[in-house]
Amino acid sequence: MNARMDFHFIMIDAVASPEPRSNHVKFRFKGGGTSLARRRRRALCIGEIFERYGFSVDIKEDLVNASLQGAVSEAIEEKLVMVGRILGFTRLLDAAMGDDTMIPVVVRAFMVGDYALSRLTEKNEPGRSGIRM
Repeated sequence: MNARMDFHFIMIDAVASPEPRSNHVKFRFKGGGTSLARRRRRALCIGEIFERYGFSVDIKEDLVNASLQGAVSEAIEEKLVMVGRILGFTRLLDAAMGDDTMIPVVVRAFMVGDYALSRLTEKNEPGRSGIRM
């Protein structure tokens, strides 16, 4: 699949067959509607999440390449569910990530299933840091 979501360019190539040696997920993500620094933060966040799911990751500026090969079809299907979640999760994330300290915070939110970043917005009171989406 090659797609454009707003200002993001996405490529996903996947095979989930009975033969694990043939199976793979390849993911490419680039772009955004904000500064390169913010797009790069999002790329680093995406890369960290993919690494936690066992993918090999290469990041150049705001371009993320992630790949996983040789898994059983059930594992490939599970990884594709994660890919769908990450696409929805990161859609406007570059605009919200104001500094590098947000990268591990946002990765942690994704890993615990806080896709709406509700724990971050709850903390967004005077004198506390957080992001608003």
